Amino acid sequence: MLPEQLWDADDLPEKHMKFGGPTGSAMPLCWAHAEYISLVRSAHDGVCFDRVEPVFQRYAVKPVKNSHENVELLSSHSQNAGWNKVFAPHVCG
Repeated sequence: MLPEQLWDADDLPEKHMKFGGPTGSAMPLCWAHAEYISLVRSAHDGVCFDRVEPVFQRYAVKPVKNSHENVELLSSHSQNAGWNKVFAPHVCG
């Protein structure tokens, strides 16, 4: 099982703390394993495993012009700021 936190300082043998080892925090974390498995599958498939295809098509592939001014401003700002590169890595879109 994956620990919630890893020790990222020098080893402290008297405290049983080893660099890269668990800190004694909550364990096991099943959600961490599930996210890891989802990430591995997404990387293998070349597409985000839990991507909702209609939503991806609507907002990433073929965006529909929206009549709401704020949404349009956000959409154009997001495209200009490289939103897809920052918030949607190549694996997920």
